[in-house]
Amino acid sequence: MPKEEIYLEPSEKNFEEIRRQIQLDVAREAKEIIEQAKKEADEIIKKTNREIEKRKQEASIELDRQTAIIKQKILSGINLEKKKISLGEKNKLIEEIFSQIKLEAEVFRRSAEYSDFLKKTVAEAVKIIDSASLDVLYSPLDEKIVSAEFQKETVDFYRSKTGEDISLSFVKGDFKDIGFIIQSKDGKVIFENTFLARLRRAYDDIYMELLRKL
Repeated sequence: MPKEEIYLEPSEKNFEEIRRQIQLDVAREAKEIIEQAKKEADEIIKKTNREIEKRKQEASIELDRQTAIIKQKILSGINLEKKKISLGEKNKLIEEIFSQIKLEAEVFRRSAEYSDFLKKTVAEAVKIIDSASLDVLYSPLDEKIVSAEFQKETVDFYRSKTGEDISLSFVKGDFKDIGFIIQSKDGKVIFENTFLARLRRAYDDIYMELLRKL
């Protein structure tokens, strides 16, 4: 008579070790995502003068590429053996991963590099909206950063990189995300240039791939 196959659920200790390892990997990879975003912003500025006639098409391609980078970085940080975990537990782990990424973004807000990063997001938005007169909405959490001096430095930064002048009106928004929301003066064209906005655009694809890997 054949022996009955017995399936043993992973112990709570093993499951907690999996959870801990995921959180450590995600924390490390989220930092790399932010650093990559800064490097990508630098590359965009360098290309602006040479590719001004291709602004909208090139910007669309660049955003897709950055979204793919975010997606790949998150997935590459997860290196698990196949485990029989309930769907409910999988969903819980996935939400913890996204929560960890959001926390890393808030840490970046307090870093010395954040001010320079904001200036570069404006330059990127000018390329996409294709207008030299824009409204820049900022989070109340960034009010101390967006001083009169910062606003002038942002215009000067863009001029130094492109040789062009821009007119910017900084307006306090009602969001908490890091980064800016930039729009044309008539409000018809809006570019949400924030870290979490890009993450949201890739959420469904990332969620399904995480679900398959867990």
